[in-house]
Amino acid sequence: GGKAPSFSEIADVEYFENPNYSDTHSLHSLFCAETAMENGFLLVYSDILFDEALVSRLSQSGEDIVLLLDNSYRYHTHEVDKKLELVVSDRRYATNPRRLVAGSPVAITRIGKEVPQQVADYEFVGLAYLSEKGAEIIRKVYWDALSKKPAPFHEAASFERASIVDIFQEVIDLGFPVLGMEVSTGW
Repeated sequence: GGKAPSFSEIADVEYFENPNYSDTHSLHSLFCAETAMENGFLLVYSDILFDEALVSRLSQSGEDIVLLLDNSYRYHTHEVDKKLELVVSDRRYATNPRRLVAGSPVAITRIGKEVPQQVADYEFVGLAYLSEKGAEIIRKVYWDALSKKPAPFHEAASFERASIVDIFQEVIDLGFPVLGMEVSTGW
């Protein structure tokens, strides 16, 4: 066959570039696209493949900030040669199994590459949905932190070197709900 179409040929895509990536990190790359965040947005790491049904599940969750979480990461960690972005959830809601609704979001209490595997519940797969309100929250948290330039900033040595999961941890620490939707396949 012929040449496969590029992503921009099959979807309405606008590209944003972080000209300072060598001095910054993924958080600042995300905020190069801040003008496109106003009505909410889907965050997708560029190196994952996923079933489009997962996007529908995230966007139709009714939550403001919801991350896709893999609950089977422990079974394949021996094959991974990089640090995973692991997640700890607040599982106190599940003390009565009859009250647990299948597919219901879980509250995230901690996220990062330095989360010990023995306390982690999930891996963040690199797919998240932020509603209009969720985008407003993350933008405010970002600009507040930028004005203070904390060092360290969660797992980063400085705010300038912060990753996307560092800003999610800041949002959590400030008391805003960041929820996770569980999957084990489809990505």
